[in-house]
Amino acid sequence: MTHDPFYPAYLTLAQRGTQEGSAPPPTDTTSGGGQRGGGFDLFLPMIIVLIVMLFFMSMAGRKQRRKQQALLSNLARHDRVQTVGGIIGTIVEVRDHEVVIQVDDVSKAKIRFVKSAVQQVLKKARDGGAEETPAEVKPEALARV
Repeated sequence: MTHDPFYPAYLTLAQRGTQEGSAPPPTDTTSGGGQRGGGFDLFLPMIIVLIVMLFFMSMAGRKQRRKQQALLSNLARHDRVQTVGGIIGTIVEVRDHEVVIQVDDVSKAKIRFVKSAVQQVLKKARDGGAEETPAEVKPEALARV
């Protein structure tokens, strides 16, 4: 053995374990020992996490699709909507697969869109089906109050 300060200590320890006349440690050559599965045990937790993550992502996607489908099926005249392109207008006509939106009140400009282009409803029409201006108050009614 050498006691050189620059001689690595792990080599000294390794040399002490393999002295002359000592037998090497027994190795287990039965089928139960060694590495099993070829490293599959390392990938199993990652595969499980991936499957769980994909499951939750698909559930969120289904929920969002159902919400969008409900929004499109409940579109009505006089709803104020925004399209995916950012155009804001009032629905004038609702057909099977398309809507006609009035985008300018002054010029009465109308644009036809596919229903799926409607991103959100900004203001729902009143229960009567149309946004109505308040009825004029008659002077006689004010006199009674």
